[in-house]
Amino acid sequence: MSSSAISSSAARPPRLLRLAGGAGPAVPRQLALRGQKTKERLKDLDDRLQVLNHKRDERRGPFYKARVEYFNYIYESRYELQLLLDPVITVHPDEVSFEAFCAR
Repeated sequence: MSSSAISSSAARPPRLLRLAGGAGPAVPRQLALRGQKTKERLKDLDDRLQVLNHKRDERRGPFYKARVEYFNYIYESRYELQLLLDPVITVHPDEVSFEAFCAR
């Protein structure tokens, strides 16, 4: 292959990147449209996620409030119960084990 053949083919842009009639690159325009659609889809999904998070917080609100009140009661009235740790229940195919722990 001669150097003139290499230089002439290097100067010519690939046909895949041109629209019919030489109107400009097609791939970047398609990518821009796809990028815009993706941004719109992501915004829609983000908005939906915010709505779902708000509904979840509303639904779980009474539980969180009761949990805070319970721990405040423990802290103020029955401080020794803070030393107890949660029990662990393990289920195996051949056994169920219950473990209770204490900090002391």
